[in-house]
This record gives sequence, structure tokens and C-alpha cells, in this order.
Amino acid sequence: MRKEWQSYIEDLIIPEYWRNVSYNNDTLPSYSCRGYQIFIDSHSLKERVINAKDRGFTTLSNTEFEKVLEIGHPITEEIYNKLPLRFAVMYLEEPDEGHWDYLFESNDFNEIKEFVKAPDFQCIRGLLVSEMGIDINDRVNDLPDELYFLTKAYKLFIKGKGRKDV
Repeated sequence: MRKEWQSYIEDLIIPEYWRNVSYNNDTLPSYSCRGYQIFIDSHSLKERVINAKDRGFTTLSNTEFEKVLEIGHPITEEIYNKLPLRFAVMYLEEPDEGHWDYLFESNDFNEIKEFVKAPDFQCIRGLLVSEMGIDINDRVNDLPDELYFLTKAYKLFIKGKGRKDV
């Protein structure tokens, strides 16, 4: 994780079974859990404004953006409402390559932790691909193996851990 991102999580208790999957070229740090990827923005509103502008996820005008960067200028409710939510969840492995949509967003970290407790089939597929290097679409004609791999994937997301822990 990039050094400047350490402050993004200093107000949070990250569950120990979440795995840091951040890349240095990402715009935000992220963690994986049970087939989901969780992105975490800064708790600092000024930092979030900068991140939103960098990511292109804001409707702030250039004038509003410049005002926020001025020392001592407050972040108004109007500006706050134009920011993306602090936490966002997507599939670890997207079903449609190149199409990245958030499944859930919130400013409440407890809501995020609750959401990732309920994985779906796409999460299982993502775990098969990311943790075991197996895509169930590649092995359709071999049902006994499929059941074996699905069972291992189930154990992965129930435990919330990676391959080494199964």
C-alpha cells in the first residue's frame, strides 16, 4: 500500500481476513473479501475532493474545486453532496471485462462490512479465478471437478481467506 494511503484507514479497523489488493497505480487503496473488492477513500474531506477530481467522479466546477484547495476554505454541504461516497464495493473479478460498476457504496463502514458478508455466485466465480486460477466456464464438461472446485471456493469465502488457508 502506498505510504500516503495509510492515513485513509487510520480511523478504521480493517477486518484481519481482508486482504490488501492495492496497486501503486490505483487511485484508491482496496481490499478483497469473499470475492468482493472494497475501495476506501480518505476520511479527510479535502483529500476526497482531490481524489474525486482525479478520478473524474465529481460534479464540482473548477471554481468550487479551487475554493476547496484554498487554505481555510470550508467544505460546504453543497460541495459535500457532490462527492462520491467514501466506500465502494465491486466484484473482485468482473463478469464483463472492461465494465466496472460499483455494487454498493456508503459513507458508513459498518454497512460495507455487512454487505460483503453476503457473497453471490459471481463472488464464487471471482474466487475461483483470482485464488485458484480456475474459471468454471473452462471446465463445463467435468461436473465432479466442478463440484470439487465450488466446494473449495465456498470454503474460501466462508472463511474470508485465501487459498493458503483452505
